[in-house]
Amino acid sequence: MNLNIGYIDKSIYKSNLIKESEQPVECVNRWFQEMIFIGLIEYVTDEVRDLELVYITDKGIEAYKAQTYHIIAANLLEAEASRKLARWAFYIAILSVILAIIAIGITLYNS
Repeated sequence: MNLNIGYIDKSIYKSNLIKESEQPVECVNRWFQEMIFIGLIEYVTDEVRDLELVYITDKGIEAYKAQTYHIIAANLLEAEASRKLARWAFYIAILSVILAIIAIGITLYNS
C-alpha cells in the first residue's frame, strides 16, 4: 500500500494532533523518522512520476491492526526524556563538583 507524502502531510496538518505544538513541521518529521526507524513505513522517491511515496510495511500493518505503534512511540519518547534527564543530572553533578572545590578552597584559604 502506498500513499503520497503530500496527502499525509495535509492530513496531519489539518488534524488536531499538532495544533498545540510550537514546531509542527519538526514534530511531523520526527514521527516519520521514528516510523521509518522502527520499520513501520518506507519512504521512496518515484522519479518517473515525480512523487514522494510512503509505503506501509507488513510490520506497519501488523502494528496498525494491533494498535502497538502508540506503545512503541511512547517508549521512544520515554527514552528521549530519560536521555534529557541524564544529561541534566550530569551537568548538575559537574556544577556540584566545581562548587565543592571552590568551597574547599575558600575554607582552606580562611584557615
